[in-house]
Amino acid sequence: MSVSISFANGRQLAFDVREGAGPPCFLLSVRKCGSSITNNICHAVAKANDRCFVDVGDRLFANNFTVDEWQRDPALAAIVRPGVVYGGFRDAPLALFDDPLFASSPKFFMIRDPRDALVSLYFSTAYSHPVPQPIGAYEEMTKRILETRQVALTSGVGPFVIAKARALGRSFEAYAPVLSMPNLIVAKYEDYILRKPALIDLMARHFRLQASDRTVNDILKWADVLPVEEDTRSFVRQVLPGDHLRKLDAPTIGKLNTILAGAMKLFGYSI
Repeated sequence: MSVSISFANGRQLAFDVREGAGPPCFLLSVRKCGSSITNNICHAVAKANDRCFVDVGDRLFANNFTVDEWQRDPALAAIVRPGVVYGGFRDAPLALFDDPLFASSPKFFMIRDPRDALVSLYFSTAYSHPVPQPIGAYEEMTKRILETRQVALTSGVGPFVIAKARALGRSFEAYAPVLSMPNLIVAKYEDYILRKPALIDLMARHFRLQASDRTVNDILKWADVLPVEEDTRSFVRQVLPGDHLRKLDAPTIGKLNTILAGAMKLFGYSI
């Protein structure tokens, strides 16, 4: 069924939602924390179990919604239905935090060292991040991405990550209330990005879905990709953790450690 919601800014957007048995499930992340590959894996596992997967974040992005237009809007809760798997969240869905169904349902949170996430954000912004098409008069996300791309191309990686660190740190810290909610698993990029069978198994078990050997093997064919050499213009540029140590000098890392201290402590990353 199609569920249309009206946002506070007057815009409407429809989501295809097919209810099923059991509670809803929520895949959460922060941009450049393995969110895309985890999202694609989750979608494939849900499909193999004939469960509806609603890619909330990507649908909003494709329709040129900015994060501040939807993040706190209570209208978002209207699409939450039993048995549906929700993903695409690269910013905290703050509007759902007070929803009892969200609070009690299974949540899988993929996270990464924010310093590595910032380096990835730089290369993605400069070379490979998709740009949504304007939707009528709505083009704010298009303009922001194109403007930020020019900044990245002219500034270089060090100044860029310093400039973006506070905003990314806030994205991490916005999830703090979720950490005390039941039915939450926090999976670190560093622990699972090179162990995708374990990632698939952990996610499937937490969402009470089946991941047969055939399903896992089919996913690994496209998900278990490790570039032979780094390609700065590719979406899958490089996969290995610790990239901030390879791309940033010591003074820049020191500044990031200060700016990101709260986010790093919250998720157990060492300074």
